[in-house]
Amino acid sequence: SSDVVDYETELVFVIGKRGHKIAKDAAWDHVAAVAIVQDYSARQVQLRPPVPQFSIGKSFPNYSPFGPFMVTIDEFENRDAITFSATLSKPGEPDFELQRGSSDDMIFDVPEMIHRLSQTLTLLPGDIIFSGTPAGVGFGRDILMRPGWAITSTLDGVGSIRNEFTAE
Repeated sequence: SSDVVDYETELVFVIGKRGHKIAKDAAWDHVAAVAIVQDYSARQVQLRPPVPQFSIGKSFPNYSPFGPFMVTIDEFENRDAITFSATLSKPGEPDFELQRGSSDDMIFDVPEMIHRLSQTLTLLPGDIIFSGTPAGVGFGRDILMRPGWAITSTLDGVGSIRNEFTAE
């Protein structure tokens, strides 16, 4: 796909109830579950001329894995402050925390995200909403994925997903 693969760890909100023009105070009623996602981006593809196309650079096989669990909102002590992190493992080196964030640090909180999206889109059961990422993505730090490296993304208090990068 690319030799410039960036990572982002984000939250995923799985929609459980159909909705259009959802009020902010009703947004959580439409969320069936939360999971963690590793949102990979082939930056060379995203920035290829003549016109950049960000979605195609996130659409390769095995990009955007999420899970291996989905949990309901009642599993969180504070649904408005869901914390998560990402750690990089390189062979022969200590693990390094790349990202740490909370849903309450995002530009838009979860009810605002759902409200805004639903003003245009009809959200359907099974739709997934990526939260966006906290600071620490690789593109701005010159940490781009290499074969043999692994990312572990953790949804605090719930569990982790780990994936190792291989050459295609």
